[in-house]
Amino acid sequence: MSQRLLQSMLLAFIAMWLLNSYFAPKQNNSGNGAGRPDQKAPALAQVFNGIASVKGAPAPNSVAANDSATTDNVAENATSAGNATSAGNATSADNTTSPQAANAAGNAATTTAPAVAAAPPTTPLNAQSAAAEVKRLQGQINQNPRDEYSYWARLRIGMLQQYFLGGLETEKYKPNLWEIIISPFSKYPETSSIYDEILWSGYNNEVVAQAAYQKGDYIWRQALSKGEKVSRDGAVALENLIFRSRNSADFAQSSIFIPVSADNVPLTAPPAGGFEAVKVSELRNLTDARGVQNRVDAYYQTTVFYKIFDGVVKLFGSQPAFSYGLAIIVLAILARFAIHPLTKKQYDSVKGMQVIAPEMKKIQEKYKNKPEQQMQMVQEIQAL
Repeated sequence: MSQRLLQSMLLAFIAMWLLNSYFAPKQNNSGNGAGRPDQKAPALAQVFNGIASVKGAPAPNSVAANDSATTDNVAENATSAGNATSAGNATSADNTTSPQAANAAGNAATTTAPAVAAAPPTTPLNAQSAAAEVKRLQGQINQNPRDEYSYWARLRIGMLQQYFLGGLETEKYKPNLWEIIISPFSKYPETSSIYDEILWSGYNNEVVAQAAYQKGDYIWRQALSKGEKVSRDGAVALENLIFRSRNSADFAQSSIFIPVSADNVPLTAPPAGGFEAVKVSELRNLTDARGVQNRVDAYYQTTVFYKIFDGVVKLFGSQPAFSYGLAIIVLAILARFAIHPLTKKQYDSVKGMQVIAPEMKKIQEKYKNKPEQQMQMVQEIQAL
C-alpha cells in the first residue's frame, strides 16, 4: 500500500471524526442559567407510574432512598423558609425573626440540588395529562440531554407516546457518517424513535435494556398487526438485548418489565394485567409472544442464508455433534470454488505485470523526456 494512499485514508478518517464531532448533540452539564445539573434517574419501575401496575419490582437501594429523603427535605426546608419569611414580614414592626425561621432559611440556602430526580405522579394518566408530561420532560431533556435522568425521561416519553398518544412517534432513519463509510451497502432500519436515542447513549443499564425491549416488541407487534409474519427491524432490536447481555454480566442480570400475559397485548394501550419484572438473561428462555430468542430465530429462519445452511445441516443428519461443523466446512469449500475464477484472473494479471515490468522500466528511461511516446509504448506492451 502506497504512502499516498495511507495519507489519504488518514485524512479521510480525521475529516469524518471532525464532522461527527461537529454535528453531534452538545452536552450541557453546567447547571448554570437555563441548564440543569446532572441528576440520577429514578428507579426503572417508576417509569410505569400512572401507566400500569408492575410486579416484582426490586426494592430501591439505600442510596436512592437517602437521595429521595434529601429531595423531600429540600422541599420541606424551602417551605419552612418561605413560611418563616412570611412570618418575619408580618412582624416587621418589631424587626425580629424567630430562631426556627433563621434555621430553616439557612438550611434552604445551603441545601444542594437533589441527586435523584423526582418521580412522576402515580395517578392514572389520560391523553391530555400524558401530552402535558411529555412537554415537561422534553424541556428537562433540552436543559441537560446527556445525564442519566435525561435517558430515563426519554424512556418515559416513549411509553407515554406508545400507550396514551396513539403510538410511538417515528421518523425516517438517517445513518450517521460513520455508518455510511463503514457499511455503505447495509440495510438500515426504516424508522427511528426516541428509544433509539437511549440505545445510542453509551450507557449499558436497565433503562437501555427496557428501551431495547420496548422498541423491538413494539415494531414486532406492529408488523404482526399489518399481517406480516416476522419483522426484521423488530428482530434486530430484540437481538440487541442478546448481544449486550453476552458482553456484560451486569446487563444480563438487570431486571426489566414485560407484560404479565402474552395473550392479547394491545399495541397502543397498556396491557390489562400490567407488567412483571424479568431478568434480561431469562428473556431468552421465554417461548411465548414475549420472548426474545424465539422471535429472533423466527426472523432468521426466513433468510436465504439460513435456509441454505439449514439444508446442509439436514443433509448431514441434523446431529449437533458434527452436522454443524461439517456444514461450515462444506460451505467454506463451495465459497472458495465460487471465487476461484476471480482469484485466478487477479493472479494472472499480477504475474503478467511482473513479466513486462523490466521492459516498461527501459521504456520509461528511454523516453523520459517524451511522455507521449512513453505512454504509447507502454500501452502497446500492455496490449500484447
